[in-house]
Parts: sequence; structure tokens; C-alpha cells
Amino acid sequence: MTLHLINFLFKSYIRSHRYFPAIIFFLLCIMILYSYKPNPIMETYSLSALFLYIVSVWICHSFMSSTNRIHGQIISLHAGSIRTYLVGKIVMVCVFCLCLCVFAVLYPLATNMFNEPITMQFLLLVLAVHLEIALLGIIIPLFFNRSFINSGSFAISCILVILVVTIAKDGIVETFGSWLVYPFWILPPAFQMINMLSNFEEYSSLSIFSTLFYPMLYFSVCVCIYLRLQPKRM
Repeated sequence: MTLHLINFLFKSYIRSHRYFPAIIFFLLCIMILYSYKPNPIMETYSLSALFLYIVSVWICHSFMSSTNRIHGQIISLHAGSIRTYLVGKIVMVCVFCLCLCVFAVLYPLATNMFNEPITMQFLLLVLAVHLEIALLGIIIPLFFNRSFINSGSFAISCILVILVVTIAKDGIVETFGSWLVYPFWILPPAFQMINMLSNFEEYSSLSIFSTLFYPMLYFSVCVCIYLRLQPKRM
């Protein structure tokens, strides 16, 4: 994989303007969230992480649908292999979402929106949570592109259902029973990340480590599965 491939994919996506609604939505959410001050640090960051999760799903879906199958095959030939092309797409989306992640974390610090100073330890934790929840958002649309599901409307419906279910995990489990905890293991652990920021005082060091470790493991496994399945469908 070369920087030229990522640069080409980035420029193609920028020219498509598909990112524009998602970026506007994200900026509006952040501006509204910090429309008054002071704000509690962790609770507010949990909301910005939630917005980032939604927008990461949106951006990944718009990017994956910005190139058709024939265009993808042509790019794959120039890239050297289909897997190189697919990895390039994932890296490009990750870089795009990383920029949003940095903005979400640093904007309130630059504008002095919090009611107390934030330590470097908390800052790194918040940055890690935002980055990982963006990666979880990227995972969902990978398996709901036209290579796997022909109907675009059905794919979007599935993405929205997964998005809502992963965010509302706690309420769903409380309503329908604790047995639903087990099916949630196959879904992105976004709720755990947001809940950790919202209730940070209740988490031990071991709980924080496990909450941060599992999303990275989940992301890695899902990417490996995607790279194994997707080339057969192109």
C-alpha cells in the first residue's frame, strides 16, 4: 500500500462531496454541545464520542458507496491487488475520522469550555475513546455495502438498526432481560465506551483497560474477516 493510493482515494472522496452533510451535522452537534460553559469534562466528552460514532458510520458508508465495482476493480489493478485497495480505503476513512476525533477532543480545550482543568492522563484517555469509537463506527458499513447487500435501502436500514441498538444497549437489556447481553457480543461495543466516560468514577483501572482493549480487538478481527470476504465479491 502506498501513500499515492490513499491520496488518490482521499481526493476522489473530497471531489464527490458525499462527506459534506456528515461534516455539517458533526460540526453543528459539537457547536450546540459547547454552546454554553462551563461543562463537566467526562459527561460532555461522552456526548461528543456519541456524535463521532454516528458520523463515522455515516462517513464510512458514504465513502464505500462513492466508488462502483468497476471503478474499484480498475483501482485494484493499479494498486497491485484487491486487498491493497481495500486496506487503502479503510486507512483513508480512519485518517478522515481521526481528524474529526482530534477536533472533538481539542475544540473544547482551545475554547476553555470546561469547569476544571483536564489532566494529561484524562486527555489521553478521552482521545483513545474517541479514536476507538470512530473505528467501531467504521466497521459497521463495511459489511453492508453493495457487494454483500444489493438493496441500498435495506443496507441503510440495517446500519441504522445496528447503530441504534449498540447505543441503547443498556435500555434494551433492562427492558427485555439480561440474556440479551450475550447477542451483543457480536455487535460493536460502542455503549461500553460511552458509558465509561459517563460513569468514569465507577471504573477501576482494570475495567478501563479492558474497555479500551476490547474495541481494538473487535476492530482487528472484523477487518480481517472483511479482507477475507470482500475480495471474493469484487
